Amino acid sequence: MLTKNLFFVPSTDPTALGRRLAAAAKEAPLVLEAGLGLPTLLRGPHIMAALRDAETYSTRMFQAGILKGSLAALSGQEHQQMRRIYNMFFTPRAVQRYEESIVRPVATEVIAQLEGKETADLLDEFAVSVPKRVITTLFGLPLDELEENDARVRAMFRGIIQVQNPVAVAEGEKAFQQTLVSLASLIERELATPGQTLLGEIIRVLKQEGIATLECCQQVVISLLLGGYETTIWLFANALYSLLAHPDSLERVRRTPALLVPAIEESMRWSPSSVGTLRLVEKPVSLPDLELAPGTPVYLATVAMHYDESVYPSPFVYDLERTSTPMIFGGGSHYCVGAQLARMEARVALSMLLDRFPRLRLDPAANPVFRYGVRESVAYGPDNLRVLLS
Repeated sequence: MLTKNLFFVPSTDPTALGRRLAAAAKEAPLVLEAGLGLPTLLRGPHIMAALRDAETYSTRMFQAGILKGSLAALSGQEHQQMRRIYNMFFTPRAVQRYEESIVRPVATEVIAQLEGKETADLLDEFAVSVPKRVITTLFGLPLDELEENDARVRAMFRGIIQVQNPVAVAEGEKAFQQTLVSLASLIERELATPGQTLLGEIIRVLKQEGIATLECCQQVVISLLLGGYETTIWLFANALYSLLAHPDSLERVRRTPALLVPAIEESMRWSPSSVGTLRLVEKPVSLPDLELAPGTPVYLATVAMHYDESVYPSPFVYDLERTSTPMIFGGGSHYCVGAQLARMEARVALSMLLDRFPRLRLDPAANPVFRYGVRESVAYGPDNLRVLLS
C-alpha cells in the first residue's frame, strides 16, 4: 500500500487538497494517509459503496469511545429507530423556528460588532463566532462558558479522529467526562420544564418516546454538539472565502440573492470543510482493484469525489451553475441529520453579512493558508479571513 501525506500539506490554494487527492486516486484506490495513520479510500465508486453498505463498512469502532450509544455508533434496526427520533428535532417547522428565534438574533448581534470597522478578520469575528453562539444558544448553555465548551469539543473531536494517538484519545475522554458533568444540571432542569431551545425539543421528543433519561439526553446533546459544530464553523469560513475569492460570482449573488444557496453548495464542493469519515471493515472486500480484510479501519475521503472529473466537470472551477450535491455531510444511512440546520445557518448569516457590507472584499495584503487540521480542528479551511469592510 502506498503511503502519502495528502491532508496535512498547507497551501494558499484552497483547491490544493483536491488536486492531491485527484492525482493520488489515479495512482491507487487505497493509500496509507501518513498524517492520519489510516488506510484511506480515494475513488468515488468505492467510497459510495462503503457509505451505502453498512454491513460491510460499519461504524462499530465508535461503540467503545466517546460516541458509544450515539447515532453515529448505532446500526441496523436500532439505528433506524433512533434516526427517526433525531429527525424529529430537525423538522422544517423546527428549523424555521430556530432561524427566527436563534440564528437571526445571533447573526444580528455578531454583525453589529463589526459596525464602524474598516477591516476585520471574519474567521474569528464571524465564521467562528456565529456557529459557536448559535449552538450554545440552541442548547441553552451559558455564554460565559463558551470558550471552555469550545476547548472540550475540540478535544473530543481529536480523540475520535486520532484513534491511533493515545494522548488524543485520553484528552478526548477527559473532555467527554467534563462535558457530561456540565450538562447534567442543565438537562435535569429542562427535564422538569422543557424550554423552547433545541434541548427542550429533544427532551419533549424523548419523553414522548419514553426514553428521556439523563444519560440518553446527555448522549444526544453531545452527538449533536460534535456533529453540528466544527463542520458548520468551517462551512461558514470556506463559503465566505469562496465568494470573496470570486468577485464576479459575488456580484451575481448580490444582484440575485437566490443564488446564495447554490453558491454555498458549490463552496462545500470547491473548498469543503469536512474531508471524510471513518468506517470499520466487517467482511472481506475483494474487488479487481481493492482488497480489504475484516477488522481494518478505513478513512473514506469523500472530498476526493469533489474533484472527480467524471462527476464534476472542470472540478477546480467555482461554478454557481452546478447541481451535484457535495459530500461534506456524508451519505447512506449515516447522512448528517443536522445538514439542513447547517445550511440554514450559513444562508441566513451570509445573507445578512453581505447586505450589511455591500463593499465587503478580501484584504489584498492577506494571504490565507488552507490546511486540514486548521487551528487544531478536524476540518479543512483558511487560517484567516482578513477583509476590508468599507
